[in-house]
Amino acid sequence: MANNPIDLEEEINTLESIKQLRKLPSITAVTPADIRLYAGVLRFLLIDNGGALLKSSSKWKVKLSFEVTDTKPLVREAQNGHISAFSSSMVPIFGHNSGSFMYSKDPSNRVAPAFDHDKKVNLNLESLLKQVVIFSELEFVTRGDVLRYIAHKAGALHWDRDGDERKARNHLPETKIRALESIRKGIKLSCHDGHTVFHMPKIDPDVKDEFRYNPEQIDMAHLEFYALASVICSSPSVQELVHTMEIHIKELSA
Repeated sequence: MANNPIDLEEEINTLESIKQLRKLPSITAVTPADIRLYAGVLRFLLIDNGGALLKSSSKWKVKLSFEVTDTKPLVREAQNGHISAFSSSMVPIFGHNSGSFMYSKDPSNRVAPAFDHDKKVNLNLESLLKQVVIFSELEFVTRGDVLRYIAHKAGALHWDRDGDERKARNHLPETKIRALESIRKGIKLSCHDGHTVFHMPKIDPDVKDEFRYNPEQIDMAHLEFYALASVICSSPSVQELVHTMEIHIKELSA
């Protein structure tokens, strides 16, 4: 049973949000409206007021755990100047698993030899959101940063850049915004002949950039956003939480 008094409506909203999030991986043609919707769902579950997912897991005594690839080898290589940019997540996209993107200005350098996608670590929710998944413009970007950026750009979250940054919980520093803008515009992932391929499109400074999701050519910020949703949905602990909530909500609603 739960640790704290139960707000039935709040628990129902959390449960329905988790179930809504599960639909994202099955959408083959994601629209800007979908990105706005799911950014709002993830924001509600993970960020707003301490995150509804964490609150519910505490109430129902379910320990959240997420198995993800260990990105520390990539971080060390970037700190040592061996990598200029990376995006670490590997998720099913275009019907195939995407790979990690790593870029070195020195073509003779073997990029991140210690990095292994099969080496996993188990993280709690706080550590998951703090895990570095992107390096761009000498800036390390976490999963939580990506979520705030996507939610803001898609219109599901707003912040006042002129306000007190310490009080703006969802605020991103300009350096992280520039890092995400750079890797989003400069690196794309698409599918050719049944294989996922990274490429660097030529950027025309005179052409106004539009923030949008292209189902045939995904950028690294959207890819990491999609990866976060996939990690949450695939976690056995989240599945356990859903099962527990369904049982007790049914009992409380009787």
